[in-house]
Amino acid sequence: MQKLPNRTMGMSMAGSQTQYCYECCSTENCNRNLCDHTHQSSCVDDESFDCALLNSMLSLCKNIVKAKRICPKYCDLCHVVDGNWSPWTSWSGCDVTCENGTRSRARTCTNPAPQYGGLNCSGDSTEFKLCRKQLCPGKRKKHN
Repeated sequence: MQKLPNRTMGMSMAGSQTQYCYECCSTENCNRNLCDHTHQSSCVDDESFDCALLNSMLSLCKNIVKAKRICPKYCDLCHVVDGNWSPWTSWSGCDVTCENGTRSRARTCTNPAPQYGGLNCSGDSTEFKLCRKQLCPGKRKKHN
């Protein structure tokens, strides 16, 4: 049976990413190169990893984020496009004419939109904030 290389994925044997990216290693630093791995501009697998072995042992291709960085060609991810947020819209006007209300702004996951199994944008598509207007008529404090 073939042993995993010293630099194995920062993943548990169940295939999920570990918090510190050194689950399968004996030291905290053995996966530093993998965790700091940069995105490549072309669709080429990293030669320092055995993609077939990593996929059979750790289901690498199911972890799209890691697979795109290490074995995009092997995992058939060269055409995948992750979504990215559009710019925020301007804040809306306050939704009330008096007292407390809300303003909002929105963004869409269309810059570009995810395609071919790419990841959706993470985070909220709408933000809200409080707006305050003067007291409504009839609710003015009475002076004694």
